[in-house]
Amino acid sequence: MFRSQIALGLGVPQWAKPLLPRLSEASRLAYRLYYKTDEMKRIGGGVMLNDFISTANEIIAGKTVTKRFRLFSAHDFNIGALMDVTKVVKSEQIVPEYGSLFAIELYKSKSNGEFTVLPVYLPKAGESDAQYLHFTGCENNNYCNYKHFADLTKEYLLPEKEFYKICNIKTEL
Repeated sequence: MFRSQIALGLGVPQWAKPLLPRLSEASRLAYRLYYKTDEMKRIGGGVMLNDFISTANEIIAGKTVTKRFRLFSAHDFNIGALMDVTKVVKSEQIVPEYGSLFAIELYKSKSNGEFTVLPVYLPKAGESDAQYLHFTGCENNNYCNYKHFADLTKEYLLPEKEFYKICNIKTEL
C-alpha cells in the first residue's frame, strides 16, 4: 500500500517512514517467491511472451501484421514475470515498480537480414533513462539472435486459451 502511495506522489504517514526499508526488503522477497517456479513464471508472463513470439514469427514470415506495436498495461508483478520468462539477466535490485516499463523489441539487420531481439527497461517513467539489458545466453551483446531467443524461452509460452483453462477462468476477457 505504501509503495502505491509513494508511486502516486502521495505522502506516507510519519510513523511508517522508519518501516519503509524493511517493507522494501519484504517486497523484494515476495517478488522472488511469487515467481519462484517455472510454472508460476509461465502463468505470470507466458501469455505476453506467446503474443510477442507469435507476432514476431508472422513478421519474419512476411505476413501482414496490422498491430506491430503491442502495449500492455500491467501490474509491476506482471512486468517482472515477463522479464523472468524472457530470461533477462537482472540484478537482485531490479524489482519493477509502478510506472516501470519493460519492452522487447524486434529488429531486422539491413546488412544481413538477421532478426534480433533487444530487451529495454525503464525503471520509472519520466524519471529515468532506458536501460538496455541482456538475455541469458546472449550476455555479450544487448541484441540476441531471434531464433536463439525463441528457443531459450519456448518452455514459457502460454497461449491465452490455455491460461484460462489452467486458471479455471470461465469468461475470457
